[in-house]
Amino acid sequence: MRQRGDTIIEVVLAVTVFSLIAVGALSVMNQGTAIAQQSLEISLVRDQMDSQADALRYAHNAYIANLDQSDAPAVTVWNKIIESPVNTAQDFTSINNARRCNLPSNGKYFALDIKKLDGASGSPIITTINSTPATFAQLQYGPSSIVSDGLWMQVVHASSSGTIPGYYDFHIRACWLTPGQSIPVTLATIVRLYDPAS
Repeated sequence: MRQRGDTIIEVVLAVTVFSLIAVGALSVMNQGTAIAQQSLEISLVRDQMDSQADALRYAHNAYIANLDQSDAPAVTVWNKIIESPVNTAQDFTSINNARRCNLPSNGKYFALDIKKLDGASGSPIITTINSTPATFAQLQYGPSSIVSDGLWMQVVHASSSGTIPGYYDFHIRACWLTPGQSIPVTLATIVRLYDPAS
């Protein structure tokens, strides 16, 4: 009695088909993981940007409440925040050209240390901005210093015109590299705060 087994060609074909299916499944899993990672990073960065916007609103409200007291800490903090306005903010499309994050070329950008908005703890302005964060855009609180990784803002001032009071537009930007993409992720928002004294 003669028994026939699988030929070498059938075995190679079966291994090839299995390998293609396995590689395809791993590729889909990697893409899913990268999308989940990017979604998580965007959520975390939005939280950081919202914290910066809330800090601006808090400093502005404290300033308005103490507007008649020029030596009040809240007025000092607000004046420090608005001391370096620009005529126009960095164009959104120039944030991530050449496959990397770019800070504004005029050097007038900052972030806020939300722990120093009381006016008694020193300046709330962070000028150490790292344009290539190791992970996602965020404030890094170290033991002796604070660095902003890929998160910054610029302030644009518009003077009062007739019955319209002056205002400040704070352009908050974030830029960072994320897994699975060769182009950095960028986010931006604008906070407008009116100033009756300007």
